[in-house]
Amino acid sequence: PDLARLALLPAEEARASLKELPGVGDKIADCTLLYGGVRTDVCPVDTWVARVVRNVWLGPEAGLREIMAFASERFGPYAGYAQFWFFIYARKNR
Repeated sequence: PDLARLALLPAEEARASLKELPGVGDKIADCTLLYGGVRTDVCPVDTWVARVVRNVWLGPEAGLREIMAFASERFGPYAGYAQFWFFIYARKNR
């Protein structure tokens, strides 16, 4: 997919377009969108990010999709920046 074209789509559509590629799931799609400079409103969720969001906001039963939705709703266009700080916090506070 063309990254410039993906920038014009809503986040869910851009993610879905990338997930059509073999081996690409939610996290890799969001990493591509965020670190490729396409979008800042996506939050790649890994173990560290999930741990912070579960511990601080949503509780231990929260699933990855719920965490992704929470980050997008709570932090909007800054969800990608929040992801970075979640990761730093989790690594420093193991």
